[in-house]
Amino acid sequence: MKVLITFALANEFAPWRKLRRFERVSAGASDQTYVARVGLCDVRVVLTGAGRFAAQRAVADVFDGDPDVCIASGLSGSLKPTYAPGEVLAARMVADVKGTRLLHCDPELVARAEVSGATIVEKFLVSDLVISTAQEKSALSASGDAVDMESLYILAAAAQRGIRSVAIRAISDGVDSNLPLDFDTVFDERGAVSIPKVIGQVMRKPGRIPGLLRLANESERAAAALAQFLERYIQGVAAGPLPEIAKAEALAVTQVGSSEFRHGDGGQMRAGVYRGKGRVVVEQVPIPEIDAAEVLFRVAACGICGTDIKKIHHGFIAPPQILGHELAGTVVKTGPGVTKFKTGDRVVSFHHIPCGACFYCEKKLFSQCAGYKKVGLTAGFDPNGGGFAEYVRAMPWIVERGMIALPADVSFEEATFVEPVNTCLKAVRKARVARDEAVLVIGQGPIGMLLMMLAKHEGATVYTSDPMAGRRAASVRFGAAESFDPAEGKLVDEIRRRTGGRGADAVLLAVPNATLVPEALSLARPGGRVLLFAHNDPVLQLEFPAAAVGVEEKEILGSYSASVGDQAESAALVFGHKLPLREMISHRFPLERIADALELAAHPERDTLKVMIAHQ
Repeated sequence: MKVLITFALANEFAPWRKLRRFERVSAGASDQTYVARVGLCDVRVVLTGAGRFAAQRAVADVFDGDPDVCIASGLSGSLKPTYAPGEVLAARMVADVKGTRLLHCDPELVARAEVSGATIVEKFLVSDLVISTAQEKSALSASGDAVDMESLYILAAAAQRGIRSVAIRAISDGVDSNLPLDFDTVFDERGAVSIPKVIGQVMRKPGRIPGLLRLANESERAAAALAQFLERYIQGVAAGPLPEIAKAEALAVTQVGSSEFRHGDGGQMRAGVYRGKGRVVVEQVPIPEIDAAEVLFRVAACGICGTDIKKIHHGFIAPPQILGHELAGTVVKTGPGVTKFKTGDRVVSFHHIPCGACFYCEKKLFSQCAGYKKVGLTAGFDPNGGGFAEYVRAMPWIVERGMIALPADVSFEEATFVEPVNTCLKAVRKARVARDEAVLVIGQGPIGMLLMMLAKHEGATVYTSDPMAGRRAASVRFGAAESFDPAEGKLVDEIRRRTGGRGADAVLLAVPNATLVPEALSLARPGGRVLLFAHNDPVLQLEFPAAAVGVEEKEILGSYSASVGDQAESAALVFGHKLPLREMISHRFPLERIADALELAAHPERDTLKVMIAHQ
């Protein structure tokens, strides 16, 4: 099979070119043509240049060789808050922004895109000018789902030649973001970006540099996601027509965030499987089957938690397992007994929910409930969350009381924070943090950062400490009054100097280091509280001076996991954008690089905060 794929610009194609090692060839008037063998397909990629005129000039040559399928691809701006940078979309239709011309994409190719993991949307809009501001995007949001500058002209040329075609794009900039340059003036006569023109704009307005760097990062991530998708998609197209039931299901799932699911055909999915101490391997495993009161959802994003790191790197669990419990995604199948959710719903899910009726639940010690200790999310093997897989099965008690629908303006990545925010809110409340108290949080990794934010949310003045300068700077940026380097050996003096010589009212210890417990006690005032958050290691032993508790009346408290009593409030904090959660995400990895993601989370670099698995 011969497949033609067009991109406007080289950066859109760069990750796939590197992954597949395309060979550059000359073709007609274009010197921007590349070829490779992908599975059973001969693939030709042509870089058309950006914009209508570049695309129309290119189509004179790009269809040489009579391709069987044409894919208009590249990056696109989102017109809906639902579609975040990095998400791959396939459109049923493409139209110009004026609504005077409309083309339908090939239904079979759209259905195959759904099965390969793209989100199916109704319409891409094509504009002659760059849609660069949030205001312009918002004005177009009622008419389409994403906007580009070339798809309509590529598909029109394919239609004239009787070639099956589809438009598939990855989102590079969100609906609420403004582009940092006047891009209409930076393209050269071939539709390529002119670097001197970009430099000229930046020199005139250097304040644009941070926005330009942000756009470059998001565009690189989107292009990488598109490359991984096209690898799967091309091989699927070569496999021939979809079975009718799979095609019907794929075409039926048109809601936001819809994705691959083939029921009853023994479908497979990718998963990062724990195979022993320090080893997580990406494998093909069966998509979970669901019962009458259960839900299957496709994972869109999953945060890496310190608990995952401990289990994997210390071998605290028996393999095989599929971990990952900070997860959000889209419902793709519901059992006949499910009434709260439907296919296409965007959700976040807890993995533990208490019974609500036992002794411990009556005492609001929910995490000690026997029912709570049963994990209610699984991607296979022993239930253990499953967010490191493409699909997760939610069991009945989770569906009823542990899944929450997402508002349209909350991204999947933001939603993954609902569970860790809950655990930290529970800990802050357990430590009885109160308004106008002085609180010290030791450790400014992702959990320590959330503890700091939530202690401040309670009205306390919060100080922090961390040996990494980048994390100290981030801590102050996110709300800490001051952040100290414990290596300087002056932390006790610094805290007492700011508390009238007493010490902190509460110390929250977010580092699982036994030697820090005595130090935390020395930092608390007489009668103060020390909360141990990260000390859930089953072999860790602690020692501390008895007089700190028996004479100075300092309390040592523990907090484990989430609280159903804080479920609504923690969700409201996330959904209401009360905390700078998106800014906490420092690194995003595709599932294929989960080993690298886990390694970085276990051994953070200077700028490492939250590490996220961004499913494609």
